[in-house]
Amino acid sequence: MIGSEEEGRVSDGASPQSAEGPGASPALKPKRGRKPAILGAVAAAMVVLGVAFFVWHEQPSFCNAICHTPMDPYVESYYSTDDTMLASMHMQAGKTCLDCHEPTVESQVKEAAHWLTGNYAVDAETGKLASRGGQLATQQTCLRAGCHNISLEKLKNKTAYLPLNPHDFSQHGVTDCGSCHKMHGQSVIVCSECHYQAAESVPEGWSSIPYREKR
Repeated sequence: MIGSEEEGRVSDGASPQSAEGPGASPALKPKRGRKPAILGAVAAAMVVLGVAFFVWHEQPSFCNAICHTPMDPYVESYYSTDDTMLASMHMQAGKTCLDCHEPTVESQVKEAAHWLTGNYAVDAETGKLASRGGQLATQQTCLRAGCHNISLEKLKNKTAYLPLNPHDFSQHGVTDCGSCHKMHGQSVIVCSECHYQAAESVPEGWSSIPYREKR
């Protein structure tokens, strides 16, 4: 009796292989699906593409990659070696388009819609977009920290040696930088229209408004 009970326990605890014999096939393991690996690869590719697009978006070449009209002249002026072109001088200083043209989702959607429909204003004389220098090149934008980083008072003192100080707005009120300083075109001394001192001391490469009065 004792022997039969022990044999029964041994028989009950035997492994399937020993019970079925040495020639039995091993138990099949469930296959792992390839779907998680595929999804992971797709997600990684999307991240890489997203980063690459973001880096490209930061480059001036992005501006005219699709919108050749009317952006070509602006990108060309940025990459030019003309030191009288402020866009080129900003490029030499390591600045890009987005340092001045801060992108927002709303503005970029609006610009894309204008480009697709052709609904944008063009200057008949230059063939370029209607100037927005007065909107972009403001004192708040240009004189802030991270750009020229100077106060209007210090800027006025810096150019006080000139025959007519172009940054002394005490007689005419506040004037925006873009009134004279042009990023993608020839800068112009607007003071020369009324002040002969400015008309006689036009910086090299700049234009001026003809003096309208006789001395």
